[in-house]
Amino acid sequence: MSAKRAALSIVAAVLSISLTTCDSGDLTTPEKEESRPIEGIVEGVVSIEGAGLGGVEVQLSGRSTTTDEAGGYRFPQVEYGSHTVSLSDYPAEAEFESTSKIVVVTQRGQVVRADFRGSKKRNSTILGTVTADGAGVAGVTVSLSGPESRAMSSSEEGGYSFEDLSSGHYTVQISGFDPTQYSFPITEQSLSVGVGKAGEAHFAGSLVPQAPAAPTGLAATATSSTAVQVTWQDVSDNETEFRLQRKTGAGGTWSTVATPGVDETSYGDTGLSPSTTYF
Repeated sequence: MSAKRAALSIVAAVLSISLTTCDSGDLTTPEKEESRPIEGIVEGVVSIEGAGLGGVEVQLSGRSTTTDEAGGYRFPQVEYGSHTVSLSDYPAEAEFESTSKIVVVTQRGQVVRADFRGSKKRNSTILGTVTADGAGVAGVTVSLSGPESRAMSSSEEGGYSFEDLSSGHYTVQISGFDPTQYSFPITEQSLSVGVGKAGEAHFAGSLVPQAPAAPTGLAATATSSTAVQVTWQDVSDNETEFRLQRKTGAGGTWSTVATPGVDETSYGDTGLSPSTTYF
């Protein structure tokens, strides 16, 4: 074999190996790419007032998944075309403008988002009264804390009402009343209120007993050598009695000599010693 003929044989063998390698590989040809189905990804977040909502069921064309703690969901390998994404099993306190959306996959590997942004229903109420000995106490500060925070003053009848609240656990507290006039054994209460429901928190107290105003215009007039007529003006409306005391001389000891009843304005003190100074 001549050198030229040997060289041609080697070149032919190399070409044969190269062609075999190309034909048996996994390279994607344009024809194979066109034959693959068009699939994309549908994903999104379910949230309520900006906070992700976990545990919500999301459906898409016969498939379903549940949102994670951050409210996220994801459907891979979604076929070409139009699909409906819908929500179910979300909390009763949540409301959405729409619980379903249409998504369309038109390109291979396309990522289509469908987010659902909701809000809390605000149709709950917390109300009550502030009373002392059964009568309403006006002007008491009533504070509400919990999912919502509010404050107001009790009405002339002692009532209060917080409306348009979201559901949840709340604390109601009263303050700003005069402790010298009113006494409340409980000034704070906790309660839970459901969606569209009303809860009540009543605060029942009592009036603090007030010392009656001292009588005025006290005067003593001798009616005989052994008797004195004592008079005064009654300026209070909550006394239970008056207490009349006297002593003999500046250094004497006070002692009660009479207890005139309610609304009395005079007392005749008899049996006194003549020519004796009494206080």
